[in-house]
Amino acid sequence: MERHPRSPEEADKLLHLADLLRDAALAVKDGWAKEDFSAPAIQDTARILPSPRLWEATRTIESISGALFFESRALFIAAERRIPDLLAQAAGAAPGLDIDAIAAKTGIHAGKLCTNGSLTPIFQHLRSVVFANLVMGNAARIMRTLCTTHVFQEIDDNQFANNRVSEALVRNEGLLAYVQLS
Repeated sequence: MERHPRSPEEADKLLHLADLLRDAALAVKDGWAKEDFSAPAIQDTARILPSPRLWEATRTIESISGALFFESRALFIAAERRIPDLLAQAAGAAPGLDIDAIAAKTGIHAGKLCTNGSLTPIFQHLRSVVFANLVMGNAARIMRTLCTTHVFQEIDDNQFANNRVSEALVRNEGLLAYVQLS
């Protein structure tokens, strides 16, 4: 992964995310310990629905881990559709490919490849979590998701190019196969 300068404030945000995950995991542990399934299930709401605290903790954990799922799926699709190779081929003629050209060459709808507007550079990874859960729904916005994790770079609005990370995937059958296994 390409490295960029980071600040203590960003580290604090990461620690806050870790605290959220730990607190949610402890709430789940506590909630499961308090559940009583010994009585027969006759219209017992407590057996059907979790407590509000357990439900909220579960949502927090799913939100945090969901971002990792979207990122891994986006990378899988980029490797499967050979997007790094397409960007490398275009590098001689232009500094990158626009989203419509990538969509045409891969057969992926442009709306799934990116969303309108750029993400701010500060703490992009956590922003991708929010976008993944609120905006993206079930369809990963592949290019922007991978730009937020520094796999590709957006050199202009809706114009994407390889960086040092994605260049490692260009014509690298072994690495492409490995990415698609995970």
